Amino acid sequence: MKKSTKKTSTERKLMPAFAMLAVSAMTLASSTYAWFTMNTTVTATGLSVKARAEGGIVIARAGGTRSTATETATSIMPNSAAQALLPTSTANATTWYHAAGTSSSNGAAAAGTMQTLTLAGTTPSASALGSKYPDGSNDTVYVLYDTYTVYPDINSSTYTDLWLASCTVSGATKDLSKSLRVAVVSGSHTVICAPVSGATTSYTVGVNADGQTAAGTAVTALDTSATGTTPLSKVASSTGQNILIDNNATIDSTGQAVSVYVYFEGEDAKHTTENLGITGAVEDLTVTCTFKCSSVSAGA
Repeated sequence: MKKSTKKTSTERKLMPAFAMLAVSAMTLASSTYAWFTMNTTVTATGLSVKARAEGGIVIARAGGTRSTATETATSIMPNSAAQALLPTSTANATTWYHAAGTSSSNGAAAAGTMQTLTLAGTTPSASALGSKYPDGSNDTVYVLYDTYTVYPDINSSTYTDLWLASCTVSGATKDLSKSLRVAVVSGSHTVICAPVSGATTSYTVGVNADGQTAAGTAVTALDTSATGTTPLSKVASSTGQNILIDNNATIDSTGQAVSVYVYFEGEDAKHTTENLGITGAVEDLTVTCTFKCSSVSAGA
C-alpha cells in the first residue's frame, strides 16, 4: 500500500514554527554581544599620551616644576610591550562602572547590569603612565592616566582661562579604537572626549539604587576628530563644554593641576565582542591633548 505524502493540518502548522526556531537559533549563534555581556579585555600596544600647551603657557608632568616645564610632555604605557585594559564607563571620571556579567549566558549581563568600580592604582613614573585597577588587586587594569601642571611661561606672571583646545588620536584605524575615551579633569571640571572618528558621542552610564539596570547619566563626549588638530574655541555651554577652569579665572605661577585618563568606553556601540574577536589588540596609538589660555600677564 502506497503511503500518503499529503501533510496533515498539524504538520502544516508545525513546519513554519520549526523554520522560525531554526532562524532564531542561527541569529542567536551569530549575534554580536555588547560589552556588558562579554566583559573582554582589550590589549593596547604602544599607547602614549602627549600633552601640549600653547599661547603663553607651559606644562610639566607630575614631579616637574615651573622651571622644568616645556610646551610638550609625553608619557608611555607602564610597560614597553602592551597593556591589557578592561572596558569601563564613567560620566565624570570620578565614579566608574564595570560589567556585572562576564558571559552571554549571564542573566545580569543580559540585562545590561553595571556595578560601581572602586579604583586604586599606581602613580605615573618619570616617563610612564600610571594605571588604575580595582582596589586591592592590580591583576586587571581599567584606566591609564597621567597628571600635569599647567603654568604661565617663565616670562609671564598669570594666565586667564584654560580649555582643552584639541584631543586627537593618531594610528586609530580599527573599529575597536573608536571606543577609546580621553577624560580631562581639572578641579570640578571634566571634559570627556571621543577623539576617534566614528565613535559614539552620546550615551548613558550608571546604575540605579538597587544596582539592577542601567540608570541614566547622559554623557555627550567632545568629538574633536572632525577638526583634526585645529584648535577649538573655548566653549562654556552644557554641550561640548571644554573649559577646565571657571570663566575669567586667573592662574598664577603655582599652576593648575590637570589629569588625563585614557580608557575604553564600554557603552560605545563599537565596543562589541565582534570587534574584540577581530581586533583584540588595537594599534599603536598616540593621544594628544592641547591646552590653551585666553591671555597671559607679563612678569615672572
